[in-house]
Amino acid sequence: MFRGQLADALGSLDQPTVDGLNTYFVSRAVREAGLTVALAGTGGDELFGGYPSFRDVPWAAAGAVGLPRCRRICCVARQYCHPCPGDVRRSVAADALGKLGDALASRGSLVDTYQVSYALFASDFARELLTRSVNGDFHVGLPGEVARELGELVDSRRPWPAVSTLELWCFLGERLLRDTDA
Repeated sequence: MFRGQLADALGSLDQPTVDGLNTYFVSRAVREAGLTVALAGTGGDELFGGYPSFRDVPWAAAGAVGLPRCRRICCVARQYCHPCPGDVRRSVAADALGKLGDALASRGSLVDTYQVSYALFASDFARELLTRSVNGDFHVGLPGEVARELGELVDSRRPWPAVSTLELWCFLGERLLRDTDA
């Protein structure tokens, strides 16, 4: 069924998506069952700790505070290990090392650590991919103003509600609901 209806699903989307295809097929099955309204539960994981980020982000943020020497080692190593077109293994290793350096450079900021955990690429490599007009005032993949606002929202909170706020704002609000709407 998936293969047979994939062209229709892709044709109905107006932008790149991660979760939009899942929602498309579930919505289609609901409609074919004769229902016009269905509750999806979208947002439950973000509110009630359904993702590993609720455990991993605070742990990594605390580690970034306690490992300043490793941060320097990563920064030095990143200078000698750049992504190489045509050499997938070296590129993946360089990017993983870059992301580790980004995580350690977060200095314990939950916003920065959260963003690094969801980033597709290390910040150095992402800057190489983006044009100057896009680079502007960005902080760990977020517009500077948004990063500051999120920092103010989560800095005084305990880890669980802080990560929940980040999941609701950055994942649910910016990705999941957009993809579901698509």
